Amino acid sequence: MREYCEMLLKDALKKAIEHHKSGELDKADILYTAILKRDPLQADANHNLGSIAVSMGLHEKALPYFRRAIDK
Repeated sequence: MREYCEMLLKDALKKAIEHHKSGELDKADILYTAILKRDPLQADANHNLGSIAVSMGLHEKALPYFRRAIDK
């Protein structure tokens, strides 16, 4: 079961990155957030959510995501 969950998380991360790259930030945000609910220290999701926050001018909101990405 754990392997299946990890596979789903990897698929969700791949899809989130696709949305992020294509500028669909709302969809990417939803997927990154869902990933972090399951794995709060997932470095890529944390980094990318931080990047989205910075792109929206929300620098203070970005800091915790970047810190968790680095701490992993």
